[in-house]
Amino acid sequence: MEYAEKLLLYFVKQYSTLYGECFMSYNVHNLIHVCDDVRKLGALDNYSAFKFENYMGNIKNKIKTGSNPLQQIFNRIMESNNRGDKVLQPIKASIIVYPKVVTKKDQIHSLEFKTFKLTCKEPNNCCLLENGNVALIHNFFKKNGLIFALMHKCTLRKDFFAVPCESSNFDIYDLLTDKDNIEVLEIPITNIKQKCIILKTIKDENVVLPILHVD
Repeated sequence: MEYAEKLLLYFVKQYSTLYGECFMSYNVHNLIHVCDDVRKLGALDNYSAFKFENYMGNIKNKIKTGSNPLQQIFNRIMESNNRGDKVLQPIKASIIVYPKVVTKKDQIHSLEFKTFKLTCKEPNNCCLLENGNVALIHNFFKKNGLIFALMHKCTLRKDFFAVPCESSNFDIYDLLTDKDNIEVLEIPITNIKQKCIILKTIKDENVVLPILHVD
C-alpha cells in the first residue's frame, strides 16, 4: 500500500510536466487520497462507480431541454417501463470453449483466447508465459492430443525504465537481440498467460508491453 501511495504521489507531482498545468484537475488531485480511501473502505472495486459511467450517455439522451432535467429523466423512464408487458424469451447461448482453434489447410493458423488472438506472424505472435518469460511464436502443432506452440524465448532483456520503479514489475522490457542466444522451445498453449506487443523506439529499442485491456 505504501509503495502504491508513493507512485501515485510521484505521478501527481510529475503530471503538470508531462501533460501541462492546463490539464490539472480535481481528478488528478484525488489520486493523492486513493490509498486513504482503500485503508478506510477496502478494495476499490467494492465501491467504485466506474462501471456505471457508460450509462451516463443513456441518461443524457433522455434530456431534451435545459430545464427540469430530473423530471425529464423520470418521465422517460416511466414511459419506457409502461411501454407494454412484452415477455422476452431467453436466448440459448452456446458454450464457447477457449482457445478456439482456427485452421487453414489442415494447419493451425491462429488461436483465439477469450480476450486476445495469437498467430504465428508479427505483430500477433508475441506473448508472455506463466513463468514470466517473453516468447515469439513461430508455429502451432498438436502432440499427444494437446496443442503446443513452437517459440523462441527472448532470454536477453533489461528494464526499459527504472523510475519511478523498474519496468519489469509490469512485465515491460527492452529486448536485446542476439542471434547466438536464441532458445527454441515447445510450450503447451496452457502456459500462455497474456498477449504482448513489441514497439520500436526512435533509439531502435525493441520494447515489449503486455496488452492489458483487450476484451
